[in-house]
Amino acid sequence: MTGITGKLMLAGYLEESGALRTSAGRPSQMLMLSKGGVRAIGVRLSVNVVDVVALNLNGEVVMTHTQPWQGRSPDDAAAAIENAIDDLRSRVSGGEQFIGVGVAVSGIVNHSTGFVTHSGSLNWENVPLREILTERLGVPVEIDNYVNAYALGLLLFNQRASLRDVLLVNVGASVGMSLVVGGRIYRGADGTAGGLAHTRVDLTGEDGRACHCGNSGCVETVASQWGIESELARRGSVVGPESLAADGDDPDLRAALAHAGSVLGRAVANAAKMFGPHQVLIAFASNLRSRHLVEHVDGAYSRAYGNDNRPPPEIEIVTADDTSWAYGAGCEVLAGLFQVDIEVEPPHREPT
Repeated sequence: MTGITGKLMLAGYLEESGALRTSAGRPSQMLMLSKGGVRAIGVRLSVNVVDVVALNLNGEVVMTHTQPWQGRSPDDAAAAIENAIDDLRSRVSGGEQFIGVGVAVSGIVNHSTGFVTHSGSLNWENVPLREILTERLGVPVEIDNYVNAYALGLLLFNQRASLRDVLLVNVGASVGMSLVVGGRIYRGADGTAGGLAHTRVDLTGEDGRACHCGNSGCVETVASQWGIESELARRGSVVGPESLAADGDDPDLRAALAHAGSVLGRAVANAAKMFGPHQVLIAFASNLRSRHLVEHVDGAYSRAYGNDNRPPPEIEIVTADDTSWAYGAGCEVLAGLFQVDIEVEPPHREPT
């Protein structure tokens, strides 16, 4: 143990925190995770902004940086991420060690391969983003979607969902869902579990509205920011995106929010009935959380359980700012230090 901890101290992962005196023998030297020297970087990539945070090993944010970017290609995005990280690193001392970068992207992401399978907001299909960024940055890179990154941030340091079964839904530019089983994110056989956004719902009694995924009638066509703005455009409304979180009396906005909330509440209830979690947590982007929208989500969710012989899982509504997703992406890097997945084989028994 002395040899191992000595190496970790030399590498900057541990530091001394004082001596513990006992009634007999030499005082024991207490150790703690280092607050300086080792950093993980988390990135949130949105349509026109890159948010970057630097975390220490205790999961504390020590620095943040935000900058706009233009373009839509994966190479444009990689260059913007590299520039944003360089700007952040230029503001820290030369002794800082950056151990990896986590990137959160809106859409369907295969975490194990590092591919962005589909991102409607970026118009990407099957992009090997981890490979592109690893070549550019020269450090390990983790890629995940917004909601899984947010969930991991809660699991690793917040303890909010630790050892529980939780259904976590993200509502912002798109709609995402993360399944937490026994305190671990369940990703499915191909890494794309939790596809609530492209679950088809009956919206109009016909085929529903066209979705950027190629299907129609998806939850995202109604319940996301894109869906709400599209509905307002169909109505010829002059309500701007900055007013979506307002609780005003504009009839078009109220109608669009009511429909979005009702569809989302029913979709979340359907997922909860299949999954049976302890809790449902819905995280709204700050520019979307209006009282009117939340009330319709909560009402539709409760009504969906109206004739069930079981009470609905507890539902909690929270607001997530832009750095929440970047923070979770940084936790993707730290998780490699603190979490280990071990598949235990059953003991081999000779036939008797």
